Amino acid sequence: MDELQHHALVQAPVDPVDEDGVAAAFVGTAVSALATVVLWWQYAWLDARGQGWWLWVALTATGSGVLFSAYARWRKRQRLSPATQRPSVEE
Repeated sequence: MDELQHHALVQAPVDPVDEDGVAAAFVGTAVSALATVVLWWQYAWLDARGQGWWLWVALTATGSGVLFSAYARWRKRQRLSPATQRPSVEE
C-alpha cells in the first residue's frame, strides 16, 4: 500500500495491442487515401465553395501515412531480426 501511495500514477499490466504501430499506420493511410479519392472526385464542388484545400490536406496525410507505414514496417523488421536481439538481463 505504501508503494501505491508513493506513486501518483500506476500503470496497468496490459499488453500493447500493436506495439510496432504497423496496423495503425496502414489503417490511417487507407482512410486518408480513401478521403483523397472522395475529395478528388468532388473537387469541382469543393473548389466552387473555396474548400479545395481539403484535397491537399488529404494528399499530405496519405503521403505522410505511406512514409510512416514504411518506417513502422522497417522498425518491426529490426525488432524481430535475430541479429538485433538484445540479451535479456536476469535479476
